[in-house]
Amino acid sequence: MNPTRYHELDALRGITAIMIVAVHFSVNNSNNAFSFHIGFIAVDLFFIISGFVILLTIEKNKTWQYFLLNRFSRLYPAYWICVLMTTIAIFLAQRWNIFINVEANFMKQVLANLTMLQNYLQIDNIDGSYWTLAIELQFYLFILLFLIFKKTQLIELIGGFCLLLAFLNKFLIDLNSINNLD
Repeated sequence: MNPTRYHELDALRGITAIMIVAVHFSVNNSNNAFSFHIGFIAVDLFFIISGFVILLTIEKNKTWQYFLLNRFSRLYPAYWICVLMTTIAIFLAQRWNIFINVEANFMKQVLANLTMLQNYLQIDNIDGSYWTLAIELQFYLFILLFLIFKKTQLIELIGGFCLLLAFLNKFLIDLNSINNLD
């Protein structure tokens, strides 16, 4: 048993994953009597828990190179399998003339998606749920910079400052929206 593992967080992350699946099942299906719109909160909660867990794991990383290798080996193989399964499903759907019509530049889109950088290349995700990867990669880059510059002791301070800026930005956007209504 791992003494630094929080099984409650694992359970909560599992519950949020199930909630996210329920949202995807119910939101885009107009014939479905089941609707689970509150599950959108689960995405935010999943991000928060994952961020906390990543912050715990950086204590175990001896170097930034180890962190990079660790993140790559945990994310990319599973992601590549998902992209491959999605690609096969899209090809089968096209072959059977159901749901979709694959465009000529589909292989370019698949190759870009394999990099996990499709959002930065301004290429569409082949699966809508892949939008979260851009946020995840930004977070990992943020952590990686702390590791490279050996400033992990400042993560909480700078993270708190970024959170304050986000709240301030949201407040100003809301205030601007209210003023534009007048």
